[in-house]
Amino acid sequence: GSINTLFWSNSFTFFRKFTLGAKLNYNFGSFDHQTNIIFNYNKTDSTFSSLTVLNDRNIFKKITYDFGFVYNDTIKIKSDPFVKVSIGGIYSNRQDVNSIMTKVVLRGVNYNGRSFNDSIFYDTVATSSFSFPQTYGAGLSLEFRQFTFSADYITRKWSDTQIFGNSGFADSRFIGFGGEYCRDKQSTRYFRTIRYRIGAFNYKSYVVYNNSQITTNALTAGIGLPFKSLMINLGFIYGQKGSLDIGWKENFYEVNFGITLYDLWFIKRKYL
Repeated sequence: GSINTLFWSNSFTFFRKFTLGAKLNYNFGSFDHQTNIIFNYNKTDSTFSSLTVLNDRNIFKKITYDFGFVYNDTIKIKSDPFVKVSIGGIYSNRQDVNSIMTKVVLRGVNYNGRSFNDSIFYDTVATSSFSFPQTYGAGLSLEFRQFTFSADYITRKWSDTQIFGNSGFADSRFIGFGGEYCRDKQSTRYFRTIRYRIGAFNYKSYVVYNNSQITTNALTAGIGLPFKSLMINLGFIYGQKGSLDIGWKENFYEVNFGITLYDLWFIKRKYL
């Protein structure tokens, strides 16, 4: 199963520097879990086998909300812009989801080549089985003429939630930072407008294994190639997940490709 989301968002600007935003989400979908129990018995003159299938489906619908803010300012030296500062934050409260659980048990029997199938149990019950965790985070960006530095922090309070009756999760945490270099964004020479990026992040998962959280550390690098009204973004990630302390560790590589579109919408024409 999966979670699908339809959302509406809006923001309001105050004093030309402070922006407050809100996002309303309609979450819907289902989670499916299937368990198979197989029994086989073979003898010289007879064979017997049975298969029992347990299907659980949780169907849910829930409206959630998120809040955020951004503060932008420019620090000047002798009336000349020196650095653009952006500070932001997000918050969403813990919200429980009331789902409808459907349980189906199917059984099939095969005896000496003859098959018998039957549904031996079916029921639908209401249950509170999932929680969206409380989330909060903050970000900082410093933009100079040629350099841009940014950092992000976000945490989710999974320790206060349950997933289908299962608890014992840990609070997840993400810390990331990076930088971008562009020689001259307004230059007519193409190679001077290319963006070069580098960064790193640390992520502690909500999953606990051998009494320790699963941690991911990674280095990132990328490049931005501008073309008229769009930019092609290429990225590469090298990281490590897990550790020898919890019993396993893996190295991974990831290649990303994306396109950023630049366009002016909702601009009222002065002349037709």
